[in-house]
Amino acid sequence: MRLVSIRVGDIHCEACAASIESSLSSLDGVLDIRVLINDKRVVVRYDPDKVSREDLIRAIRDLGFSPED
Repeated sequence: MRLVSIRVGDIHCEACAASIESSLSSLDGVLDIRVLINDKRVVVRYDPDKVSREDLIRAIRDLGFSPED
């Protein structure tokens, strides 16, 4: 298991958080997601054998957000 913290500067509200959580939770290998609105961060615990950090970033970008690599 791995834990990654991804800065997403354009998270503004609970709707943003819910959208990100919904998208990432659909990825095989994602075990836990926390969207920290005040910190503008998404913290994900995942299985690197099933999903990569790049997959997580791509999923966030596909929603229209701008995660920092």
